[in-house]
Amino acid sequence: MNDSLISVIVPVYKVEQYIDQCIKSLINQTYKNIEIILVDDGSPDNCGYICEDYAKKDNRIKVIHKKNGGLSDARNAGIQIANGEYIGFVDSDDYLDSSFFEYLMNLISKNNADIAECYSVSFLDGNVPKPKYYSEMKILNAKQWITETNLGDFISCVAWNKLYKRELFNNVEYPVGRHFEDEATTYKVIYKSKLIVRGRSELYFYRQRNDSITGQDKNITEIKQRFLSLYEKCVYFKEINEKDLEIFSYSKLLIYLISTYSVWEKTEFENKDNWLSIIKNNKHMVYKSKIVPFKYKVYIGVKSVMIYVDRKKTVQ
Repeated sequence: MNDSLISVIVPVYKVEQYIDQCIKSLINQTYKNIEIILVDDGSPDNCGYICEDYAKKDNRIKVIHKKNGGLSDARNAGIQIANGEYIGFVDSDDYLDSSFFEYLMNLISKNNADIAECYSVSFLDGNVPKPKYYSEMKILNAKQWITETNLGDFISCVAWNKLYKRELFNNVEYPVGRHFEDEATTYKVIYKSKLIVRGRSELYFYRQRNDSITGQDKNITEIKQRFLSLYEKCVYFKEINEKDLEIFSYSKLLIYLISTYSVWEKTEFENKDNWLSIIKNNKHMVYKSKIVPFKYKVYIGVKSVMIYVDRKKTVQ
């Protein structure tokens, strides 16, 4: 097994009741050659003191205290001081199975991969999730990974279920002040990689909180934020002349716009007509593509007709 140093970056903000469990799961990893970078993002509770207390007990722990800048800013700050050949991310209200990093490092070493990822177990407070171990794995190149993920597949864009070669983050940063920062970033890192290996084991425990960003009801601000991330992805692949990836990215964008239509159509904001034009102007390109799954085309085709009918009724 590769014994390279792993830098684990943990943004910390208002998680006083969860941070102990998170840090302990990192300290108890079976893979011992890790540096744990706790980024106190101006947390107003006792998180900063808790982090410092753990740093006194384990010399692998480094603590950064900074003004609150959000999740992206905290991750970027951690990346800047990371010494590891590999980087991993953990959200401070989540925790890991003790074998998490050993498992991912083995996948990377045995398959000469740039990135390894595994599945997660989501749970609610009060529940105790259990890891599941499987031998199955899947090996993909960057193009296969970007176009392989299924609609709504949560494993696809999140930062925290993966282990990355450090060099993949050269000239890549998480967008500060944005929600859906993973969606705006992960594809850039994936595209730079030559090989990604996906293990089937479920070793990351993802806590679902009612007050978290992903736990909130959809509103137009969040819809705009995710639209921006998805649209930037289309532009990114267009600019580097990756036509197949551009079209596939447009298919995901159209699916998102169509699926949220009932929300944003009822609101007043300046880009509503532009969003409708994006659906209209790009759906035929998606229909003709051989790389877009048939089920995507059916969804876009049927639902866009329903939108057209709804708009026609509204005008009348």
